[in-house]
This record gives sequence, C-alpha cells and structure tokens, in this order.
Amino acid sequence: MEWSRCHRSLCRSACRRAAGPKRFLLLTLLRVAAKFSEATPKAANKRPRQNRFDETLRLWTQTSTEGRAVPGFGSAADSAEQASLAAFDSAAGQQGSCDPQRKALQDQIRKNVLRVYAQQRVIAERQAQADLNRKLLNKMTQRGGPLRIQEKMDILEDSVDDYKASVRKLLPSWAQDMVDTEEGATERRLGELQFLVEDSREGLALQKKWEDRRMRDLMSKRAYGVSVSFDPALRVLVRPEGLGNLQVFSEGPLGPPSHPASVNFGVWYREAVCLDDGLLD
Repeated sequence: MEWSRCHRSLCRSACRRAAGPKRFLLLTLLRVAAKFSEATPKAANKRPRQNRFDETLRLWTQTSTEGRAVPGFGSAADSAEQASLAAFDSAAGQQGSCDPQRKALQDQIRKNVLRVYAQQRVIAERQAQADLNRKLLNKMTQRGGPLRIQEKMDILEDSVDDYKASVRKLLPSWAQDMVDTEEGATERRLGELQFLVEDSREGLALQKKWEDRRMRDLMSKRAYGVSVSFDPALRVLVRPEGLGNLQVFSEGPLGPPSHPASVNFGVWYREAVCLDDGLLD
C-alpha cells in the first residue's frame, strides 16, 4: 500500500525525536517506504480526489463573477466538502493520524465557501430587486394607473420573504445559524425601489401611456357625443340717444376639436323715442 505524505511526515518527526538503534530502525523503515512508494505504479491521467474541490471552487467563482446564480449552492457546498474530506481520509489511512491537517483542509474549504456565498448573496439581492420592479410594473399595468400604498406594501413584503428564502438556500448545513448581516440594508433598498417605481424609466413610460389613452378617450367622447364649449366675449357700444345705445356680442367654439364651429351671438338694444303722433324707433 502506498504511504501517504502525512505518514512520511509523521515518520520523519519520530526519527528526529528518537535516538540510537530506534532511530536507525525508523530511518531504515522510512527509506524502504520511500522506495516502495516510487515503485508503485500510478495512473497517468488520474487526478487526486481531494483536488476536485479546487476545480469546483473555480467554477463557482467564475459563475459568481459573471453575475449568475449557482443552483442549490448550499447543498452543493456540503457535498463538495464531504467529498474532499472523504478523499483526504482515504489517503491518510489510519484514523486520527492526520487530524490537524484534516482540520486545516476543512477550515480552508469553509473559508472559500463563505467567500462565494457573499458573492451569491449579492446576486440574490439583485434578483429580488428585479422581481420586485417587475411585479410592481405588472400590477400598475393591470390597474391602468398608480398603485395604492397598501398594494405596494403587500408586493414588497412578498419580495422580502422570497429574498430571505433564497439566502437560506445559499447557506450550507454548518452555517444555517449564521445571521445575514445585510438583511436590514437589503430591506431598506427594496423599500426605496418600491416608492420610486413611478419615477423609473418604465414607470414614466407607463404614465405617458395612460395620459395618451386618456386624451384619446376624451377626444372620442367629444366627437361622438354632445359637447358645447362656450368662450364668451363682450362688446359694448354706446350710441347717441334715439339711435340705440347698447350692443352685446358673444363668440365661442362649438363641436369637436377636430371640426370646431365658431358661433357668434349678438343683442342690440335700441331705445324708443316717444313723439306726439306715435312711437319712433
């Protein structure tokens, strides 16, 4: 059986502490083990199983850098750690002989997992923001107008719950009790997005669409219904006595804006002059 690197390290340490015949015996045993290890054939293309975590970590890091989520990251991290530790135990051989090295390997794995988790949490927050914005805009489109405050709050609450659930799925089993330190800040950012959705590019486009539709409906009603528009104008003319002394005129549009008609209305009052033989205008 091939001696592991851990076994050789332990043997060298024992040689340094030993003296006399015991030291000679240990040195001889170490030389024999080294020759036996060199004589043992190795598969040319077989990678050590404990190195597979490095490849998995590289894929996780690349995916996170590209802004993409790692499906089932928490469970995947658990599986990768268990496989790496099992490979280490198989190579180490005797149970407990390399506990410090095993603990160091586990700590390094978990450190890398937490680093990728932090990147995945940011991606989860971005996804929550996109989902919240989409839900708000869809609801505004259905209503054909701005949402009520309570409607916004209900949608926000659902989005926050979805975010928390997605973050829990990112955590491996050994980190389930870890507190999301960014949870409060994320909720505040989602709340700000909920209040500012009307002023976003999509929100402004919806408002313009509503205004255009309202104007079309108004013009359609005026074209096919009865509509009277009155824009009064007053003109006063004073004439000498006997010839009439007051005229009143009014002018205004009538009909739809596309085919307006101008209407003039006038009242002319003339004073009557009384003569002995009758009335004279």
